[in-house]
Amino acid sequence: MTTPTDMRERMRRTALGTPREVAPRQPLAVEGNLLRPRKGNDRKRFIRYSLDLSREQHRYVRQYALDHDADMSLVLRVLIDEMQKDIAWQQRVADTLSEVQQREEMERDI
Repeated sequence: MTTPTDMRERMRRTALGTPREVAPRQPLAVEGNLLRPRKGNDRKRFIRYSLDLSREQHRYVRQYALDHDADMSLVLRVLIDEMQKDIAWQQRVADTLSEVQQREEMERDI
């Protein structure tokens, strides 16, 4: 029987285009509130959100998730959780947002 981990490994090898031995993965350490509940009232704690990504961004997040035996949603929830905890990272994101917004304004003015 094929397990989800086996399937992820096959997908990973296919995406890379080379069959190769993969180093053992360390389990992703996350707090319980990051894991999506499967049923019951706990599901109400989560809100579904759709996100548009470029092909390159999608490929990167998908590959990162495969490399760490996680799903893409969990990777993004961990990123958000880490940003909430890290003030320096919050500032880097705010600076980047400002730069992107300025570029968008300049492009609109052309």
